[in-house]
Amino acid sequence: MAQEVEGIKLFLLKSNQNGYFCVYLYSKICDMNIYNKSTLSRFADQHADTKRELGLWYNDVTAMRWAKPSDVTKDYTDARTVANNRVIFKIRKDYYRLIVEMNYTKGYALIVFLDTHAEYDKIDAETVIQFRPKKNTKQMKK
Repeated sequence: MAQEVEGIKLFLLKSNQNGYFCVYLYSKICDMNIYNKSTLSRFADQHADTKRELGLWYNDVTAMRWAKPSDVTKDYTDARTVANNRVIFKIRKDYYRLIVEMNYTKGYALIVFLDTHAEYDKIDAETVIQFRPKKNTKQMKK
């Protein structure tokens, strides 16, 4: 039995001793979080023609609640999903490509590639990592 309260799905089971109790709580409580937003800002500074569209893309994505790849392509019909939970977005139609690795469960998006279409043609979208996440220096000191 499932009940939805303000976007939160509660799955309830009957207990022999205590009546009903919650056994599973699933929700996309928070919207998508873009892990390395500064990548967009730096790229827009270097390519002024992308500033507006990257800003719109950022605002759209951070407001979304995607649970699976088909949710992305439903909202962005020109986006394409590939292996490793990656999505390829067209920026300024065919001029630039943005590849994002999604963690649908946790609601994270990591930008792994952002460049011109010509540079995109030279890489493998399923494995490229142009922007590496910074390592946590506290963990490295242990």
